[in-house]
Amino acid sequence: MASFGTFALLLAFGLLAGPAGGYAFDDMRGLIRADWLPALVLVLALLAISSTSATLILAHVNPGRRFEPPSPEVQRRLLETVLIGGAVYSAVFAALGGMLKHSIIFGLAYTFVVEGFLANLPGGNQKITIVYYLRSFLVGADPSIRSQLGEALTNTPLVPAGRALATLVGILFGALLLGGLVVRRKQYVLPS
Repeated sequence: MASFGTFALLLAFGLLAGPAGGYAFDDMRGLIRADWLPALVLVLALLAISSTSATLILAHVNPGRRFEPPSPEVQRRLLETVLIGGAVYSAVFAALGGMLKHSIIFGLAYTFVVEGFLANLPGGNQKITIVYYLRSFLVGADPSIRSQLGEALTNTPLVPAGRALATLVGILFGALLLGGLVVRRKQYVLPS
């Protein structure tokens, strides 16, 4: 999984640099002739970050013990969870950025208070966090994943994987819709 992330990141940088090998923004702007190239670089970068994040999560699960990678099914499921989580959090923070003037402060507060604190408290409070549904999606399809990932997951009752995925997709589209409506109504003055 880590070698795939490294390959995707190197390919993204190679596409950005082009044959001249320049990483300055002017060089990159002059290189981009195809409309699909920035999208391809973004997808490669997201895949690289997701697979690297999944590898780091797997290595952090059992600190102090010899690292034994879980089955390929668990690795695939963890990569899917990281990709879905990245998309949902990006949409939520993009909507937040469109609505608020100092969105970074509110975004950090939301991350630490709601996602960091409430997600780890026992009880029903967890159901208002995105992390709860990501955990449910990760473990819901195959309960043996919980045993393979060790103590990284709490013993909190989780919702089924299908319901968790439906909730995450709902949050994703709701945040995209809200962010789109906010951006559509605001006037952003761009310097010329």
